[in-house]
Amino acid sequence: MQVSKVCFATLLSLSLILTGCSTQRTIVQRNADHLAWQMADQDFSASLRTQVPDTAKNLTNFLQRFYDEGKKMRAAGVSEDQALAVAALLRERIVQGQLPSNETFAGKTYTSAQSETTKKLVAQTIANTFIDGYNGAQ
Repeated sequence: MQVSKVCFATLLSLSLILTGCSTQRTIVQRNADHLAWQMADQDFSASLRTQVPDTAKNLTNFLQRFYDEGKKMRAAGVSEDQALAVAALLRERIVQGQLPSNETFAGKTYTSAQSETTKKLVAQTIANTFIDGYNGAQ
């Protein structure tokens, strides 16, 4: 009986400690994390691997612009149908490759060719983040 009380107390205190350490993440951070993990799953290179935390941090800064733009459109009185049309246009342009994709390595900037799957993932995440901003999701 004494051992089970000790185990219960230990588990309870551990769960309370872990709960206290968790932080509330914004919708932009959650979208960036989700996209980073999806991109890591698409990476089939044997010599390179995606650094998910670093990628998510960079994506957060990138996606924040689309979230803010959605908020601005809502504040400007743009209708939901118009916002959805803008999101669809963003998605379409990214998938069609109309937005440039540049990467910098060792001080040089290169135009990179992304796979169709990665383009679709990025396009969908951008559109979702834009709509989240329009709707004021936290």
